[in-house]
Amino acid sequence: MDSLRSSLQSALDRIKTAASLDDKTLGESLKQVEKALLMADVSVDLVAQLSKNVREKSRSAEPPPGYTRKDVVLRAIYEELVSLLGGVSTQRFVPDRSKLNKVMLVGVEGSGKTTTAAKLALHYKNMGYKVGLVSLDNMRPAAVEQLSQLAKKVGVPFFGDPSLEPKKGFERAIEAFSGYGLNLILIDTAGRHRDEEGLMNEIEEISRFVKPDHVFLVLDANLGQSASLQAQAFASKTKVGSVVVTKLDGTGKGGGALSGVAKLNVPISFVGVGEGIEDLEDFNARSFVNRLLGMGDLGALMEAMKSAEEGERESLERVASGKMTLDDMLAQLRAFRRFGSLSKVLESLPIGASQLRAVSKEAGEEKIKKWEAMILSMNKAEKEDPSIIDGSRIRRIARGSGTRPEEVKELLRQYESMKKALKAMRRDKRWLGLLGASS
Repeated sequence: MDSLRSSLQSALDRIKTAASLDDKTLGESLKQVEKALLMADVSVDLVAQLSKNVREKSRSAEPPPGYTRKDVVLRAIYEELVSLLGGVSTQRFVPDRSKLNKVMLVGVEGSGKTTTAAKLALHYKNMGYKVGLVSLDNMRPAAVEQLSQLAKKVGVPFFGDPSLEPKKGFERAIEAFSGYGLNLILIDTAGRHRDEEGLMNEIEEISRFVKPDHVFLVLDANLGQSASLQAQAFASKTKVGSVVVTKLDGTGKGGGALSGVAKLNVPISFVGVGEGIEDLEDFNARSFVNRLLGMGDLGALMEAMKSAEEGERESLERVASGKMTLDDMLAQLRAFRRFGSLSKVLESLPIGASQLRAVSKEAGEEKIKKWEAMILSMNKAEKEDPSIIDGSRIRRIARGSGTRPEEVKELLRQYESMKKALKAMRRDKRWLGLLGASS
């Protein structure tokens, strides 16, 4: 999605920097938006409707006091993009902690369904649920072994036996889990295609005896616009509760899949954004568009705050206000590790500044561990005021953390980049407010 993000931001920058927004400039900017969406495989009719709606709003909407026609157009583009991706939906499956929730995963073979089952297990485990994983895939024995290994990685109990028919396998799983006190089991089923009538009917049969509390349909973003056809086919065989779109990080068709599914009466709950077990994100159209436009999402950041310790919340508030020490940086590395990589956290800040994106690309898991070791090797004064760290201090910190001086210097550079980006955030509050982001 990087290409879509870059193209949309370029189009919006053109509007924001225009001396005056006449019809010619608006038309050229909208053509750029249209091209970006078409390249992301969004259907022609949806793109045309978006452009038409923006033009109408730019002509009819009166700018509020203190704002200009440019602001109205920017907001119109933002609102239309949110609408394109399903609007602001409050539908969300929340498992009942007082009972055993049975959740099925269905989808096409190769869609990433088995990996998604493990990602969901980690997600709900981190929310405090007692989770178990079940494989009812007796067509692909390797899938059973794959999910077994992933269950060990996540740290949840697993049951799967490819020699058993799905119904018997499900019954055995319930028996095997009886002593674990689980309140959520995630059930992986064999992949199938919408044109394989016999296999599709089997999904209907499995759904009948499992009686799931929720069904996740897992769709590969590479399907593009045809994702909606797959969704309709599966929805005709079982009650699909929501959709997980996978492989969104590596496809040019992601926009087509997201917009295609969003136009059905089936919400998108999650998106897969990488191969790592933690690379699963809650999908929210407003948050997604905020990030596409380089505005981040303070709302998502504040949600993460609720899950952190009181001291971590205070630290995060300092980070958001631009008053960040290296101790604060360390607190956030620790607090947000449970939510995924640091890059995901940094993207949630409402900045879109080039410095911030550069930091997020550098922040792999191994690097986070090294940064943590370096910060722990610093004294209080150095963590509160990194500007005092000279050459001799850098060498001492490197020795204490088992790293090289060059790596300590890199940490300090990234820290400064984050500070600069946070200053940009504070300067841009008016633009944030216009887009409806939290502040």
